[in-house]
Amino acid sequence: MFNATNVDMSGYFDEAAEVIGSNFQLMAPVMAHIRRTIQRGGSGMQIRLQTYEQKDAQRIQNICRQLKEWTFFSNCSYKKQDKTLHLGFQVATAARQFMSGGWLEWFALGIVLSELRKKQGSSNRCSFSIARGLTLQYDSGHKNELDVAALYGEKLFTIECKSGEFRGDIEKMQSLARRLSLPKERFIVLAADLDEEQTKALGAMYPLHFTTLPQLRERIAALLSM
Repeated sequence: MFNATNVDMSGYFDEAAEVIGSNFQLMAPVMAHIRRTIQRGGSGMQIRLQTYEQKDAQRIQNICRQLKEWTFFSNCSYKKQDKTLHLGFQVATAARQFMSGGWLEWFALGIVLSELRKKQGSSNRCSFSIARGLTLQYDSGHKNELDVAALYGEKLFTIECKSGEFRGDIEKMQSLARRLSLPKERFIVLAADLDEEQTKALGAMYPLHFTTLPQLRERIAALLSM
């Protein structure tokens, strides 16, 4: 079951996801704070920037102001006297879901689309299909959701997007990979909070391909070249 609005690129979701993802090393603590606050039902939060170097504090301010311009925050104001950034969250469900972790799916979608279009080259022929939030329903009534799934030629691959703690989901992901008959290299787990050494260790333990945000583009390019 597909929802076409899940890949509607006319809004700011993909641009905002790219900004967060490309600056995630800096933004990781901020995004974790946002996720926790939204999950607790909070309407806003403060970021104390005095612990950051000046250039990093300014980058965080700039990113948050841009997100506010794109309406992901209802308010973004800076108090110079105590070097504190005040953020207000939108009431709108779409914005709250995006800021509490949904951005990672949009980031993955953007990377996959970019690499698929490179492979497509100058041809106008549509040679791929892609979905975000694809729901699979089996005859038994059981359902699975794929965060991002793409079909290029006869190659199906999926990306499961994980922000925060996800280790309790590993067995579920292994079961899904088996159900889809996907080899390890085509069942990707994009884990925002892991580093490269951790992805290597987990990949050696389980038949899933774990990757970090900076590694994702290279992984997708390699898949499309197989």
